[in-house]
Amino acid sequence: MKKIILLIAISILLVHCQSKTNVYIIDASRSKAINEIVAAVISQDSLNVSKKERDTNLFCIDLAKLNIQNPVKRKDGMIEPPAKPLHTVLFENLMLAKFNNALFFTKNDSITLLEQNLNPEKFRISSEIITTINATTLAEILKKKKTGASYQFYQMTIPLFSLDGNKAYTQLTYGCEGLCGNGKAIYLQKINGKWHVIDTFTIWMN
Repeated sequence: MKKIILLIAISILLVHCQSKTNVYIIDASRSKAINEIVAAVISQDSLNVSKKERDTNLFCIDLAKLNIQNPVKRKDGMIEPPAKPLHTVLFENLMLAKFNNALFFTKNDSITLLEQNLNPEKFRISSEIITTINATTLAEILKKKKTGASYQFYQMTIPLFSLDGNKAYTQLTYGCEGLCGNGKAIYLQKINGKWHVIDTFTIWMN
């Protein structure tokens, strides 16, 4: 298994080096899927961001880029943590994730995943979703952080898709002015035309 992972990683690096562009194009079809995933996460993970409710949290309408890093092993055999843990996932973790004793992403997905490593730095969700949530922007969040104002918000990353477009991985960050922040990994699958959250787990916590 380790040899397979290494070969995949080398193949990905070669494709990355040969790439002639530095931005991955998110077309209309992919944009639609991203917005469907945002709606699924808000609904199925029960995020308290609806405009209809009182005292709801903010939801950042600017999705962040999710960076894939290749694992770096130390001399003692341990894997180095990502240099930038926020909005970062190790390639090995993506490729070894299993559900019902089956790999979530297959080796055929590896090149597609790396291509999405060239996603734009941010992606703004659709107005249809924005009108239903207590929305904020990345600029507004950074302004509040700078001024020391109180804030509680969610921010998702741009999902990473499988080759067939029916599986996806994203991360959800909950941020606040105190030590209450955390990050989740979220795996989704498209079943009968609709996105479903397959599993979530905490990947970091303040």
